[in-house]
Amino acid sequence: MFEVEDWCSAHPGKCTFDGTEPAVCIGGCEIPLGKTLRVPIAAFASEIVGRQQLGVAFFAAPADFPSTNLHVFLDGRPGRPLPAIQDDFHMEDIAFDFSPFPATPVLLELRHSDGNLAKTTTWLFFMDYACYQANPRFDCGV
Repeated sequence: MFEVEDWCSAHPGKCTFDGTEPAVCIGGCEIPLGKTLRVPIAAFASEIVGRQQLGVAFFAAPADFPSTNLHVFLDGRPGRPLPAIQDDFHMEDIAFDFSPFPATPVLLELRHSDGNLAKTTTWLFFMDYACYQANPRFDCGV
């Protein structure tokens, strides 16, 4: 598992909203309504080989927050939603697949479109979905 918000926290100013405003990614990445979180995945692409599905857990969203309200793109291509998986904290994590995964990915983008939610706080991580689905523990490439 590769935690995106840890990378963003360790590299201030690299993760932004709409390419200009620095993103706050401490204890999760806050994504305000109407803003797009941009993550320069090229900077850590070599660290996610074999863990190329994006997992998303919500810390500040209603339990019934539909995955259709989250829009995820890798180099402009939308991620394909995968069936939710139960994590160690009994939260349903949303997962997105980008197959075929680009050989040299550049930019990961996320935004939400729930007009009833001013912002959502997400935990973002790249994972091996098959392993995570079979073993919903933190033992899949940590």
